[in-house]
Amino acid sequence: MLTQKKLKNQKIETDFDNNLNTNFYNNNIQFTANFNTNDNNNFLLDSSMNIPKILEIKEKEKIPILTLEIRDRLSQINTLKINPTGLENGRRNKKDGFVYFGYETNEDEIEEQIDYLLSPNQDFFREFDDRFLGKYFQIRFEPFDYKYYIKDLGKGYGSFIKLNKKSVEIKNNTIFNIGENYLLFKIGEFLNNDFNINNNNNNNNSESTENLETNLNIQIFESNDKKKVFNFSSNKSPIIIGRSIETDIFLDDKLLSRKHCFCEFKNNKWYINDGKKENGIIYSSTNGTWIYISEEMEIKNNMIFKANHFVFLCNLSEINQ
Repeated sequence: MLTQKKLKNQKIETDFDNNLNTNFYNNNIQFTANFNTNDNNNFLLDSSMNIPKILEIKEKEKIPILTLEIRDRLSQINTLKINPTGLENGRRNKKDGFVYFGYETNEDEIEEQIDYLLSPNQDFFREFDDRFLGKYFQIRFEPFDYKYYIKDLGKGYGSFIKLNKKSVEIKNNTIFNIGENYLLFKIGEFLNNDFNINNNNNNNNSESTENLETNLNIQIFESNDKKKVFNFSSNKSPIIIGRSIETDIFLDDKLLSRKHCFCEFKNNKWYINDGKKENGIIYSSTNGTWIYISEEMEIKNNMIFKANHFVFLCNLSEINQ
């Protein structure tokens, strides 16, 4: 991932809603990948799989099927079906329980390494080079618990999951994406910064560092490659981020809502919410707040994630063996 630092792998558990809004890129993006889906759910679990024989590990009457709706900015939709052996009609044509998404030119006519091509668009990428060649993320089936898992593989702009209205604890070195901005959070640090903010809204460093373990440091990487650094003490909570100049962190990004997301300190921990809170009710932002997939995470029904300019809506169902 382009903005990825030395991340500490932190597992973040959250739920996701089914509100899919993909109108958050300001470029003309064309959906060029072509894939023929197969509606036939019958598949074989054979000796060519690199995972244990599923039916011998766990007796189940139902087989889980993962359906992905893929959208780009123009809301063009393609549907893929993934079963325990892999992607139906995938390019690799291997039944190993893994599905790889990314981009490869295959100019040397080598064996395909990617099951589904996410074709780049020159209008979306500010520059295209080898950082965008390869596997963006993988989905695998785990036969021991009959679940699907997703993992980012470090290419492109990274893979992110959309938050819903529930609070998510901010872990140290967690990366979030809003609009065209990447936010790196650090807990208990006080770094060289542009803004030191405490409850009196001044720059008194000694007061801000008294309770260092509860300080929140936010490093913001903007689309123009500029970096902003903010330090907040816990008694500044809540911290509001958005496009309005009345917010605590103002970002001049037309893809953001006026009050896009906010951070709260409660029970001696920092949390982040998408949207704004008014009279105890949380209203979602227009284009969402997204958390980087820093380690393998379980795919849940109605989960929404994105990679580059593609957005994926997950639907889990079951069929009879």
